[in-house]
Amino acid sequence: MLRAALDGGNAKRLTDTLRAIAEDLEIKLEHCTRSGGKLGGSVVVRVRSVRGSDEIKNWQVFYMPRVLEAAGNAAPERFPRLSSPTDETLVPGRYVMWLRNPNTNAVGERTIVKVGECRKELLLELPVPADANR
Repeated sequence: MLRAALDGGNAKRLTDTLRAIAEDLEIKLEHCTRSGGKLGGSVVVRVRSVRGSDEIKNWQVFYMPRVLEAAGNAAPERFPRLSSPTDETLVPGRYVMWLRNPNTNAVGERTIVKVGECRKELLLELPVPADANR
Protein backbone atom coordinates (compact mmCIF):
# COMPACT_ATOMS: atom_id res chain seq x y z
CA MET A 1 0.00 0.00 0.00
CA LEU A 2 2.75 2.36 0.95
CA ARG A 3 4.73 1.53 -2.19
CA ALA A 4 1.67 2.20 -4.37
CA ALA A 5 1.11 5.55 -2.61
CA LEU A 6 4.76 6.49 -3.09
CA ASP A 7 4.83 5.43 -6.73
CA GLY A 8 1.55 7.21 -7.47
CA GLY A 9 3.09 10.63 -6.84
CA ASN A 10 -0.11 11.94 -5.24
CA ALA A 11 0.89 13.83 -2.08
CA LYS A 12 -2.62 13.76 -0.58
CA ARG A 13 -3.00 10.01 -1.10
CA LEU A 14 0.45 9.44 0.42
CA THR A 15 -0.44 11.57 3.45
CA ASP A 16 -3.79 9.79 3.86
CA THR A 17 -2.11 6.38 3.59
CA LEU A 18 0.58 7.24 6.14
CA ARG A 19 -2.02 8.62 8.55
CA ALA A 20 -4.18 5.50 8.17
CA ILE A 21 -1.19 3.20 8.73
CA ALA A 22 -0.22 5.12 11.90
CA GLU A 23 -3.80 4.98 13.26
CA ASP A 24 -4.06 1.26 12.53
CA LEU A 25 -0.75 0.51 14.26
CA GLU A 26 -1.79 2.57 17.29
CA ILE A 27 -5.02 0.57 17.62
CA LYS A 28 -3.15 -2.73 17.29
CA LEU A 29 -0.61 -1.63 19.93
CA GLU A 30 -3.36 -0.48 22.29
CA HIS A 31 -5.22 -3.80 21.89
CA CYS A 32 -2.00 -5.75 22.51
CA THR A 33 -1.10 -3.67 25.59
CA ARG A 34 -4.58 -3.96 27.10
CA SER A 35 -4.50 -7.71 26.41
CA GLY A 36 -1.46 -8.13 28.65
CA GLY A 37 1.12 -7.96 25.87
CA LYS A 38 -0.38 -10.79 23.83
CA LEU A 39 -0.11 -10.46 20.08
CA GLY A 40 -3.05 -11.01 17.82
CA GLY A 41 -6.48 -11.64 19.11
CA SER A 42 -9.67 -11.19 17.18
CA VAL A 43 -12.87 -9.32 17.89
CA VAL A 44 -16.36 -10.50 16.98
CA VAL A 45 -18.03 -7.51 15.34
CA ARG A 46 -21.83 -7.76 15.49
CA VAL A 47 -23.73 -5.30 13.29
CA ARG A 48 -27.36 -4.27 13.38
CA SER A 49 -28.83 -2.27 10.51
CA VAL A 50 -31.14 0.40 11.88
CA ARG A 51 -33.28 3.35 10.88
CA GLY A 52 -33.80 5.39 14.00
CA SER A 53 -34.69 2.86 16.68
CA ASP A 54 -36.08 0.31 14.20
CA GLU A 55 -34.01 -2.68 13.14
CA ILE A 56 -34.14 -3.15 9.36
CA LYS A 57 -33.34 -6.62 8.06
CA ASN A 58 -31.70 -8.02 4.91
CA TRP A 59 -28.92 -5.52 4.27
CA GLN A 60 -25.39 -6.50 3.29
CA VAL A 61 -22.60 -5.22 5.53
CA PHE A 62 -19.38 -4.27 3.73
CA TYR A 63 -16.07 -3.42 5.35
CA MET A 64 -12.45 -2.76 4.56
CA PRO A 65 -9.45 -1.75 6.61
CA ARG A 66 -9.18 2.06 6.61
CA VAL A 67 -5.57 1.68 5.42
CA LEU A 68 -6.75 0.01 2.22
CA GLU A 69 -9.41 2.64 1.63
CA ALA A 70 -6.81 5.40 2.03
CA ALA A 71 -4.49 3.66 -0.41
CA GLY A 72 -7.35 3.49 -2.89
CA ASN A 73 -6.52 0.08 -4.32
CA ALA A 74 -8.69 -2.51 -2.57
CA ALA A 75 -12.09 -4.09 -2.83
CA PRO A 76 -14.26 -4.39 0.27
CA GLU A 77 -15.14 -7.61 2.08
CA ARG A 78 -18.68 -8.54 3.07
CA PHE A 79 -20.07 -10.04 6.25
CA PRO A 80 -21.17 -13.64 5.55
CA ARG A 81 -24.88 -13.12 6.23
CA LEU A 82 -27.45 -10.39 5.68
CA SER A 83 -28.33 -8.22 8.65
CA SER A 84 -29.73 -7.89 11.14
CA PRO A 85 -27.85 -8.80 13.14
CA THR A 86 -24.85 -10.31 11.43
CA ASP A 87 -21.32 -10.79 12.67
CA GLU A 88 -17.76 -11.27 11.48
CA THR A 89 -14.49 -11.86 13.32
CA LEU A 90 -11.93 -9.14 12.60
CA VAL A 91 -8.43 -8.34 13.78
CA PRO A 92 -7.96 -5.08 15.68
CA GLY A 93 -7.63 -1.96 13.55
CA ARG A 94 -9.59 0.87 12.00
CA TYR A 95 -12.23 -0.13 9.45
CA VAL A 96 -14.70 1.54 7.16
CA MET A 97 -18.14 -0.12 7.17
CA TRP A 98 -21.36 0.50 5.28
CA LEU A 99 -24.63 -1.13 4.29
CA ARG A 100 -26.02 -2.02 0.87
CA ASN A 101 -29.46 -3.23 -0.05
CA PRO A 102 -28.85 -6.28 -2.30
CA ASN A 103 -32.17 -5.73 -4.12
CA THR A 104 -32.01 -2.02 -4.88
CA ASN A 105 -28.26 -1.36 -4.51
CA ALA A 106 -29.05 1.56 -2.17
CA VAL A 107 -25.93 2.28 -0.12
CA GLY A 108 -25.62 3.62 3.41
CA GLU A 109 -23.03 6.11 4.54
CA ARG A 110 -19.52 4.92 5.28
CA THR A 111 -18.73 4.76 8.97
CA ILE A 112 -15.23 4.60 10.43
CA VAL A 113 -15.07 1.99 13.19
CA LYS A 114 -12.36 1.23 15.75
CA VAL A 115 -12.05 -2.50 16.43
CA GLY A 116 -9.91 -3.43 19.41
CA GLU A 117 -9.51 -1.95 22.90
CA CYS A 118 -9.07 -5.46 24.36
CA ARG A 119 -12.69 -6.29 23.55
CA LYS A 120 -13.78 -9.77 22.57
CA GLU A 121 -16.97 -8.41 21.00
CA LEU A 122 -18.05 -5.10 19.48
CA LEU A 123 -21.71 -4.24 18.90
CA LEU A 124 -22.43 -1.71 16.15
CA GLU A 125 -25.48 -0.08 14.66
CA LEU A 126 -25.09 1.08 11.08
CA PRO A 127 -27.70 3.49 9.68
CA VAL A 128 -29.97 2.44 6.84
CA PRO A 129 -30.39 5.37 4.42
CA ALA A 130 -33.54 7.37 5.14
CA ASP A 131 -34.58 7.37 1.47
CA ALA A 132 -34.06 3.60 0.99
CA ASN A 133 -37.13 1.46 0.36
CA ARG A 134 -38.57 0.15 3.59
